Amino acid sequence: MRVWLVLMGPLVAFAQPAATNEAYPDTARLIENPGPAELHVPLASNAIRTSLNRALNFLERGHHEEAVDLLIRLVESSGDPLVPRVDQPGWIPVRRRCQQLLCSLPADSEALRIYRRQVDPLARQWLEQGREGDNAALRHLAENLLASSYGDEALLALGDVALQQGEVDVARRHWSGISPGLSAPLAPPGWTGLQPGGPLWPVAARIADDAAHDWPDLAAVLDAERPGQRDICGDTELPLAELRARFVLASVVEGNRERAAAELALLEALHPGAAGKLGGATGPLAPRLRQLLEQSAGWQAVPISRDWPMIGKQPRRSGRARDAIELGERLWSLPLEKIEAPFERLLRGYRRPGEPQGLCPYHVSATGDVVAVVEPQRVRLIHLRTGAARFGSGEGEVWRAEEWQHEFQRLSAPHAGTPFYDATIAQGRLFVRRGSPLTSSANPDNLRGSQWLAMDLSRQGRQLGNFPVVCQPDQPLDDPSGWSFDNAAPLPVGGHVFGVARWNDGVRSTLSLDCYEIATGRRRWRTRLAGGRTWAQLAQSPEDPVWNELSATPLAAADGVIYICTSLGVVSAVNAESGEILWETPYRRARPNSHERQGHAARGSSPCMVLGSLLIVAPRDTGCIIALDRFDGGMVWSTDAELTEDIVHLVGGDDAFVVAAGDRLHWIDARTGHVVCRFPSGGSQSGSRAGPRPRGAGRPLIAGETILWPTTDRLFSFRLRPVLSAPPLSPGMAPGAASATTPGRWQPLGIGSPFDLRLRAARGGHLSLVDDVLLIAGTDHLTAIAVTAATDPSAAVAANSEIPPGRD
Repeated sequence: MRVWLVLMGPLVAFAQPAATNEAYPDTARLIENPGPAELHVPLASNAIRTSLNRALNFLERGHHEEAVDLLIRLVESSGDPLVPRVDQPGWIPVRRRCQQLLCSLPADSEALRIYRRQVDPLARQWLEQGREGDNAALRHLAENLLASSYGDEALLALGDVALQQGEVDVARRHWSGISPGLSAPLAPPGWTGLQPGGPLWPVAARIADDAAHDWPDLAAVLDAERPGQRDICGDTELPLAELRARFVLASVVEGNRERAAAELALLEALHPGAAGKLGGATGPLAPRLRQLLEQSAGWQAVPISRDWPMIGKQPRRSGRARDAIELGERLWSLPLEKIEAPFERLLRGYRRPGEPQGLCPYHVSATGDVVAVVEPQRVRLIHLRTGAARFGSGEGEVWRAEEWQHEFQRLSAPHAGTPFYDATIAQGRLFVRRGSPLTSSANPDNLRGSQWLAMDLSRQGRQLGNFPVVCQPDQPLDDPSGWSFDNAAPLPVGGHVFGVARWNDGVRSTLSLDCYEIATGRRRWRTRLAGGRTWAQLAQSPEDPVWNELSATPLAAADGVIYICTSLGVVSAVNAESGEILWETPYRRARPNSHERQGHAARGSSPCMVLGSLLIVAPRDTGCIIALDRFDGGMVWSTDAELTEDIVHLVGGDDAFVVAAGDRLHWIDARTGHVVCRFPSGGSQSGSRAGPRPRGAGRPLIAGETILWPTTDRLFSFRLRPVLSAPPLSPGMAPGAASATTPGRWQPLGIGSPFDLRLRAARGGHLSLVDDVLLIAGTDHLTAIAVTAATDPSAAVAANSEIPPGRD
């Protein structure tokens, strides 16, 4: 059923100054006085920053007209350069910083009255255009005139449109910006269990389980004055009850009934008996939403694609297969070229996390009955169910490298990093990165020839007419030496492909995001992201010859935004349409050559992962796993590096848990960043030569509510959510509402017995599930195994106590 489409139809018809950037002086010094190991980001000019500081001084001294004039000019004329944010280290566009300053002013501020007097006519015009269907006008209003008298109505309309388009997280973010009372304070009381600025719904389970606090306590928290809260209108007159009702509706639309029930409890407690307009009808809100929630239990789930077109299944990189599965017979197996890297320097002498059988560089992609296999010197297209050539000649070859290109694959000199071969598929087109795998070298000629190929699967894999595209310098006449595309297939989104271009002089790297038009093969824009010394350059002794380097930077995308983990100490978000940097957030890098365990140096094939409103990041230059607010770049949490340094794959998750893998399978509390459990739970870390037993051997996948985790010779199955063993959950607490701070012990929940791959003459590797075939890309073989839907996916046993350790 799609009742919500009917309900949402009428909705789109509408319904103290913050501290200056002295709060984080180190952020500015890091950029303005860079040392040899420090970070460079594209900051605004000195003139722009001086103007911004002058506006702050004018506000503090009561010179309101001068302050407003300066802020308006900065928004209109400065473009989108970055300035330091004030709530934490990081950088945002100057336009957004100006709106933050204005939104943080008291509602009765003379400066705010002057500002609105000047901009309200234009804001009203844009709002009227938005009411007539011009969504771009609404976005302009929300981005440039949020502090006007019409910013809240623009956010309301944008949220309604996003929900109608199925972009539930975007809708929630727009609505949350309407009033401070719709999200948690920046310093919430500990008893709430809320994240600063985060959603409110998790507190419902806390209140149900906490005899010391009740709904009036929460109401007092939400009603408290909140000076300086970022990106939020402070004086809306829109009814909060109707806004909270929208959050309930969004969760019902999403199919997240647990969250919808919690948000409905919030609505009923904070606005008892409230009536309002929802879906074109006026009346009591809670009874109608409760009826809708009950009806949604019988709705059909949204169909899930049966393809596996890229790492992580989708641009968000958090995709799941449709159902839990049972494995059948082996269909076929093909040899792959075994890659060795005896001269790799970053982890020499240590075990590589998640690769007990040797390097596992192959990530296959598939759509329909076509499987794309990228190897060092060729690209093959084979049949999903037979392994025979689908297109091309011989073994399905549709592209073969020239000898000079293959020469660089042999890696016969000291280097950092290992090869990485993947492909992306969208709209019947296959995209791969080819050329020298080196992305940094003392000899720039070693970087020549990196290019993106595009093949039309509807025409037997023939190359698109305007491809390949070769990595070019910023200007066509500049010296191309030192430029290369990073080792990851470009990410197709809409009619464009995106990927990272790197300039390297052997001392430091500069990363840019490139956008190319698929139809023409022309570069649409290039955005400079960050520059600095890579992890390998930091680790190398000055006395040694410069190492060659192989870097992979696969991208993630969601809702018109491209996400990039640079592994240079910063994470970036870029508008896919304009190339504008939306935010950049730094993180603390580990120290190379220290006594800390550094299995994280093996990361490189794991893109950022979008999980709801979170962006989960596994940088190569720290052992931490990091969660950011994907909309504003705010740091949400960072794990304990000692517990997560072996993680090399971000697998997926839900509102409650993030699943990641390396030598072990890890469950991380999605709200706090605590590692709640691992499998296996004991054993040594990856910084030593020994390892846990069993030991992960490839990228897992999630099918339905089941995790498939590969080891050398078996596949283990676990429930997506672990269980809290003791004490038992209280009657009022849903299992997912408990967090890592809940008393008791979390345990993985194993399903059945491990599947012995040796019975199918198979080994572990990276998993992908296409239709009714499981593909396992190992170190030297690609194996296909038939699967069927699981007959009893709920039969579970406690993994740590029942699953034997095996011989891995």
